[in-house]
Amino acid sequence: MTIIQNERTKLTANWLNALASGVIVTGVVAPSLAILFQVSNGQPITIWAIAPQAQLALP
Repeated sequence: MTIIQNERTKLTANWLNALASGVIVTGVVAPSLAILFQVSNGQPITIWAIAPQAQLALP
């Protein structure tokens, strides 16, 4: 394997790692915070219930 192929493999692994982290945050942390802050009011948690709260955190 050449140096270029080795670096491409590393970059691909890094990208997949970042993607996996994003999936974990979206699938676990965001609904947990929604439950903690009672965003859903007893209704099923959906992304539409979480997204407006996430936008408030943006500068």
